[in-house]
This record gives sequence, structure tokens and C-alpha cells, in this order.
Amino acid sequence: MYSKPTTSPYRFVFRRISKLLIVAVAMMVFVRCNSAQQQKETPLATSDSVEVKYSFVVMGCNRISWHDDDAAWKNSKYYNEAHTNLNQLMATFDDAMKLNPLPDYFFFVGDLVLAESQDTSKLVNQLKAWKKLYYEHAISKSKIKMVAVPGNHEFLYSTPPDYKEVPNEYANEIWLRLMSDFIVGNNGPGIGGPDSLLKDESQLTYSFDHRDDHFVLMNTDTYNEPGKVPVDWITNDINTWRAGHKEGHIFLMGHKPAYDAKGLATGDSKDPGLAWNREQVNLLWSAMNKNRSEAMLSAHEHLFWAGQPAGSASWQIIAGNGGTTLDSGDYFGFTEVKVMTDGTVKAYSHGRPVPSPDYGAPTGSTTVRDTFDITWSQNSK
Repeated sequence: MYSKPTTSPYRFVFRRISKLLIVAVAMMVFVRCNSAQQQKETPLATSDSVEVKYSFVVMGCNRISWHDDDAAWKNSKYYNEAHTNLNQLMATFDDAMKLNPLPDYFFFVGDLVLAESQDTSKLVNQLKAWKKLYYEHAISKSKIKMVAVPGNHEFLYSTPPDYKEVPNEYANEIWLRLMSDFIVGNNGPGIGGPDSLLKDESQLTYSFDHRDDHFVLMNTDTYNEPGKVPVDWITNDINTWRAGHKEGHIFLMGHKPAYDAKGLATGDSKDPGLAWNREQVNLLWSAMNKNRSEAMLSAHEHLFWAGQPAGSASWQIIAGNGGTTLDSGDYFGFTEVKVMTDGTVKAYSHGRPVPSPDYGAPTGSTTVRDTFDITWSQNSK
């Protein structure tokens, strides 16, 4: 149950910026050709004009909550076989298509569906239902590329009475078979290797380049153990890319964050993120800072939060307020990241009021709730 702190007892640095305002100024130039006049609109060009080079959206945790999975939910007009918060999913899809410019990517960082069951038919049926919802929406026909990575509700299962999460033996195969449309790389690690992986992760943890920048997608729940990532492969990938690219941004994305919304990486035995293994977090974050990585964007905690670990220029952003009952905060929504032509990077948290029940009809419009400059060079210490 965490909220974004306004002061920093954990020595975090928050650099909040005002909303970026770009005013377009145009002048009318009249050109006379023979006896006719032609009127042409020409934008005023300035040497210091800054534009959006490209943008992307990040969101996770849109599934309904466990406590919603009862008679009220099943009898609700909002019930759906994907077990998603349908109203919030559709609202976010609608909002993404209204953004200017239109994002190049929509990264869905896990917990698309409820699942988390040893009965794999639930995962299969819910993912199929989710795909149907996606393809029935206009966003599927837009230029926005949907990219999805699994969360613990896709790759783990739990049983009473303790509900301890355990890797699902068949989840990898199910995800790769059903979600191939939303996978954009295959250069990740295979079985074995320095990370001693028990299953092939080549299409679950991988990287790709876009507009001279580097994106690393992470499966944060490998079959080895909940919360384990292929840290050797990830750090080597970042090191290698930066060695060949003096300029350019690096973004890491995965369901579970390295740092929680208190800014801590101490681990929680009841619900461990990546910090169940502090060495794993230290290796990842050291590589991120060494290679000037802007941010790790995650979910898992049901809230929005952004901060920098003490002594770090890289940001941890948690965009887990997609529609699951919130741990903290008062709005559902998504995070937009804009990469600017001057090399700066801006992050915007978009949100709308939480209805009652959570999966009920939206009760208000979406607005920008918070803004950050996450440019690495401007935040180094």
C-alpha cells in the first residue's frame, strides 16, 4: 500500500517539470503567379524548435482483482471471459488513440488477465478472450504496435491455503503460441547459459532497436523461480549495445519492478519483486547507470509511482494502475513517454477517476496527473 512520496526519507530525487507547451506559429506567404494569386501557409522555422521524435505508452495490471471474482462480478454486465477491467481497458485504448502524436508502441507490461491457476485452460481461454477484445477495438487497426510481456498472473499459479506462487510449467508454451502477434523479438537467451535457464527465453526476454534507441523486454518470472530474470543476458545486452552506440536512449520493461514504490529493493517474502535477490537488482541497476539507461518501466504494484534510487540517474517507473484495485492512489490510467528531437525524454502519467465498483463505468475524463523529465544526462549525480 504505497503512494508516491513528496519528500524523500529514502534519499530519492524527484524532478518534476511543468507541462511542456509548444506553440505553433505560422505566417502566410503570398505568391503571385501570372494573373492568379496563390496563398501558402508556411510554419515559422526556428533553430531551437523541439518536436516529439516518437512516443510510446506503458501500462500493466488491468485484470480484475481476486475479490471481484465472485457472484457480483460474474453477474455484472461488465463481466468478460478475459477477466479484465473492460471499461478501463477500452478507455485506455481510446485515450491512446487520441494522443498527439500517436504512440509508436503500446507496451502492456503484464497481468493482462486474472488466470494464475494450475488449470491452464483458464490461461488459454482468458488470453484468447483478451485478444478478441483487442482486435475488436480500433487500436488494433491503428499504427500503434501492441507489445505484451507476461506477468505473474500469466506465468505463475497459486493454491490455498498459503497461495504461494509457483511457476506454471506450461505457461511459456501457451504464451508463445497465443501471444505471438505481440512479440517483437527473438534474440533472447536459450536454455542453460550463464543464467542457467530451465526454459527457452529467447522470445520472452529480448531486445530491439527503434529510432536509434534500444528497448529491452524482460520476463520477470522465468520458470527457474518467481522474480528471476536472465540478468547476465540483460546486462551483457545493454553493455554491448552502448559500446556500439555513443548516443541513444535505453529503456527496460518488465512486469515486476526492481525498486518498489517506497524506493526500496529489500524484497518482500510475501510478494517478492526482482529484489528477492538483491544481487540481481544491483547488477541490473549498475548496468543501467553505467550505460546511461533512462528507466525501467514496470507494473505489479497497483499504482503509479516514479523515482530514482539514491545515487542513480536511472528512473524506476511503476505504471501498475491499469485497472486492478489500487494499492495506493486515486486514479486508473497509463504512462506516456515522449522522446524529443533535442534528446530529452518526458514521462506523463495520464489518469481518470476510479469508479465504484472498480470495473464499473468510468466516471470522469482522463487528464495528465504528473509529469517528469527522465532524461538520463539531466538527472545524473
